[in-house]
Amino acid sequence: MLGKMNAIATYIAWVFLGAMIASFVLGFFSVTFDMQVYYVIFGGFFLFTIVHFVLAFGVRCPNCNKCLTIQGLHGVHPASIHKSWSSVVFHWFSGRVGCIHCGATVSTNDL
Repeated sequence: MLGKMNAIATYIAWVFLGAMIASFVLGFFSVTFDMQVYYVIFGGFFLFTIVHFVLAFGVRCPNCNKCLTIQGLHGVHPASIHKSWSSVVFHWFSGRVGCIHCGATVSTNDL
C-alpha cells in the first residue's frame, strides 16, 4: 500500500511538473495567468515531491533492504530490468519491478 501511495504521489508530482513547464512556455508566448495559478502549480509540485520523498524511504527491496525508488549518485545494478528510479515508479502497477540496487525482481503487490 505504501508503494502504491508513493507511485501515485510521484505521478501527481510529474503532472504538476508538466503543468509548470507548460505555464512557463505559455507565459513566454504572452499568455498571461494570475500569479495564483503559478503558486498553486508550484505548491502542488513541491507538496507531492515532498510526499514522494518521505514515502520513498518506506518502500524497500526485500532482498537488499535498500529503497526501491531512491537511486542516489551511484549507477544501477547491471542485472536490473530498470535503468533508473523513475522507470521503477512508472512500472509500479505492473505487479513486478526490478530492484535498481541488487537486480532482484520484486513483487509490488505486497509493498
